[in-house]
Amino acid sequence: MGYALREALSSLRRTGAGVLLSVGTIAMSLFILGIFLLVTFNLYGAVEQLRTRVEVEIFLKDGTTARQIAALKKRVAEMPEVQEVRYVTKEMAAEQFRTAFGENLLEAVPENPLPASLRIRLTEVHRSSEGAERVAKSVRKKPIVEEVAYGETWVRRLDQLILIFFAGDLVVGIAIASATLFVIANTIKLTVLARRESIEIMKLVGATDAFIRRPFFFEGLFQGFLGGLLAGIAIYLLHRIALLYLPHLVLIDGLYPALSLVAVGTLLGVVGSHKSLKRLLDSLG
Repeated sequence: MGYALREALSSLRRTGAGVLLSVGTIAMSLFILGIFLLVTFNLYGAVEQLRTRVEVEIFLKDGTTARQIAALKKRVAEMPEVQEVRYVTKEMAAEQFRTAFGENLLEAVPENPLPASLRIRLTEVHRSSEGAERVAKSVRKKPIVEEVAYGETWVRRLDQLILIFFAGDLVVGIAIASATLFVIANTIKLTVLARRESIEIMKLVGATDAFIRRPFFFEGLFQGFLGGLLAGIAIYLLHRIALLYLPHLVLIDGLYPALSLVAVGTLLGVVGSHKSLKRLLDSLG
């Protein structure tokens, strides 16, 4: 292994220009993939933020007793779709209305017209039109319930937009990932084929396939690692710049996509080198 490592480093020094071109190609391919991942992760974060706004509000009839409210609150809280139930009094509803729309509107009426309510926050997996509708349906016919609302129209549209986004993101992701794999695999393949003659000579003097593979294993590892490292640094810097100019649109830490690119680059470098060399050795018999 020591010989293989020394031979790999020596080979990288001898073919400096070719190595730089290979590492640069890998880095550029992974950088494009990194941009896609960065945008995708942030869009997923934005989608999750929108989902947190999916709530069900149960408006209660005037004259409902504290015992009736407590019983309904307990029943709703036991539902698998429900994460949290908050009781909003008439006074709290009026204060929230004043904060949102100003003082003047409520002053035009002699008494507070806003009803008390139970505001329900759904669990993460049930923040959809189906989950909200199941909760609403279970309480809609209760005697103390005046009305149940959860913004049915916009929640359904949100579900549709999320479905379209996921499908489109999957298609684009597969296309970019496939292109990245193709470019990196062929880049590594070219570096192996460029040394075909030396490999043939090693085979003629009796070197085993395992002996020939070891230096190429380290070369592929180094090239993939360096390419991934350059792409990761570029993505991390891009993330920091985005934080300065678009702080409200950046929802994830840029370190994770950067480290992912380093790992992916290293893995693809090793796998690409192994497969390319295997094909060449098989063709040489």
